[in-house]
Amino acid sequence: MGRGMHAKPADRRAAAFDLPHKRPGRKRAAVVAACLAAMLCCGGALAWFHAESGLFNMFKAANVTPGVNETFDSPHTVKENVYATNKGNVKAYLRASVSVRWETGSQAGGSAVVLGDVPELGKDYAMQRGAVASPDATAQPADSWIQGTDGLYYWPKPLAPESDATGGVAPERTANLIAKCEASPNTSHTDGRHLVVEIDVQAVQADPVDAVSEAWGPDRGGAVTGVATDGTLTVSSKGGAA
Repeated sequence: MGRGMHAKPADRRAAAFDLPHKRPGRKRAAVVAACLAAMLCCGGALAWFHAESGLFNMFKAANVTPGVNETFDSPHTVKENVYATNKGNVKAYLRASVSVRWETGSQAGGSAVVLGDVPELGKDYAMQRGAVASPDATAQPADSWIQGTDGLYYWPKPLAPESDATGGVAPERTANLIAKCEASPNTSHTDGRHLVVEIDVQAVQADPVDAVSEAWGPDRGGAVTGVATDGTLTVSSKGGAA
């Protein structure tokens, strides 16, 4: 393999997230990384998506693009069945974060303002998590999201690209990260605020095998501590199962 070639990352990053985003060092095969944020503004606002490119392999135009899917029907106060897919062209690992906040103004009009006070779970909104491993689990399941010590949620298996699914076979996807999130009816606020639930998803190519550890390992602020022979990630979790 030849030397990797760095691509200039996008200037804009997802709002309200302080994700570990350091550029992996060069190896024989460069790591391809990308992130995508889906901001769902409960109360009539729309979903917004943001993608950011990372490193590219100079011999193959590898494309690592995560996708966020959800049910978000009118009147846009309930968000359900949030999961991720791989919209790139190579196998990739995914990780995600979830942020809930108050905003005023409009994302579309560029006038959105993030408020300082934090929405209260059970009072301002209700959230039912999807398939997220219990912090008390003694072993890490391969079919659930794992919350790492960095606060992010890791999907432990690499996902094949959606384009690989042919002949009526359903494309690979993660389990639901959020089963349901609903804004509580609240008439006490008079400043025009609305609830924003933002899911930020990052992806990194699965090949070479050390790419994910290089990009998301502890020395990069991540929680990936190893990769099994079958490709399953070992994640340093909040429950200490890793």
